[in-house]
Formats: sequence, C-alpha cells, structure tokens
Amino acid sequence: MRVPGIAYWPGMIKAGRISDGLFDLMDLFNTSLALAGIKDKIPTERYIDGVDQSSFLLADDGQTSRQAVFSYNQAEFSAIRWENFKGYFKVMQYDQPFSNISMSTFSPVGVAPWIFDIYRDPKERITRSNGDYEWLYGPILQLQTQHAATFVKYPKKDIGLGIGGGGDPK
Repeated sequence: MRVPGIAYWPGMIKAGRISDGLFDLMDLFNTSLALAGIKDKIPTERYIDGVDQSSFLLADDGQTSRQAVFSYNQAEFSAIRWENFKGYFKVMQYDQPFSNISMSTFSPVGVAPWIFDIYRDPKERITRSNGDYEWLYGPILQLQTQHAATFVKYPKKDIGLGIGGGGDPK
C-alpha cells in the first residue's frame, strides 16, 4: 500500500520535508517506544515486525530504516515492496466483487512473481514478468527468504480465527 503520511513535531521534524522512504504502520510501535526512551520495552518473546524509524523522522535528511514491506492475503504471504519495485508472489483474482468474501471466491492468476515498477507504473498495470526485471528476482527472493526465516524462531499460531500455521494457541 502506498499512502501519504504526515509527521508533525515542531522543532524536531523539519517542516516541509518530503521523502518517499518506506515507513510501515507497524513501525509506529518501535518508533514511539524509541522516542519515549523505552526501546527496551519492546517484547522479545514474539516477533515484532516494526523497525525504529526515529532517525528517519528526526534527521533533516533521514533515510528509512525499513528495507522492505511484506504483504499478506489473509494469512498467506503474497507480495513484497522493495525500493521502487513490488513483486507479487501469489496473485489472486476476486471473482465476486462486493459479496461475501471467502477463499473459494479467489482463484490463482498467472505465473508469479509479477514485478511492477511502481514509480513508472503507480497503478500496477504493466507487469514486468517478461524478463525486463529478472535481475530483481535475486534481491527480492533473498528478502522473502529472510522474512520466512522469522517463522522458524516465531512460528505462526492459530488464534482461533481459522488462520495461521496451526501452532498451539496457548
């Protein structure tokens, strides 16, 4: 998802600064605790998918601390955003718009990964699966592999919603 965000803190965040660096909603937790001086309160017994973005916000030319954003379709990994590219690993077509949603109304589409240059094609209409961006497969697959490895240390847990990896909810 690409949405504009506004951070306002007079005297701390430079007024009028514009950046297109990655910042995920999940980063607010880690960033808020870091700014409050209680970064040590971030839980370590579970995976927290946020990063401290305080330097990104406070430095006049701060750079994002987030390397990638991972997207899920319900509990299944589906896409990754890295730099100005987005790669879809599981492309689903919704057959019945605006009706009761169930997994049976989704069907796989085409061969993935589908790569989009979201700076040149912000509406993601022209996939680059024809070889134009084959060089991206290496970095994107490496990021996806690193992300998948977090589930070894922190397995998905079924929390009673019919999603997750079937782990013990206790």
